[in-house]
Amino acid sequence: MNEAPQTLSQSPEAHLLISTQCQYCKIMLGLLSDLVKEGTIGQLTVTNLDKLPQLAEELGVRSLPCLIGGGDMLTGIRSRQEVIDWLSRENSVDGMVLQLNELLTSGALEKALVLVEKRPRYFDAIMQIL
Repeated sequence: MNEAPQTLSQSPEAHLLISTQCQYCKIMLGLLSDLVKEGTIGQLTVTNLDKLPQLAEELGVRSLPCLIGGGDMLTGIRSRQEVIDWLSRENSVDGMVLQLNELLTSGALEKALVLVEKRPRYFDAIMQIL
């Protein structure tokens, strides 16, 4: 990889939930570590759910790896660009619109409502969708 690192306007914080049994968790941990080294992510917290299983229940996590940032979750193995795009959503209305559209088109209305309730900035995205 010889391309210049892509940085976001603000370096977001991220929390990665992993398991030692998960092969995809190792891949995501490596990818996110690279993003921290490049400055794309300002801070990365990693939690091994094998040691803190109650945290998964508290957060409603059902699959791993699970990346949490800005009150939102991204699960499963993702590409570098998918992670960067997801992280940028917190700082842009366009990103919030994309996220709400994904939730609504996949039938996750309840998740969309919870997201808007927790993060009032999403009202701007709702207005743009309307």
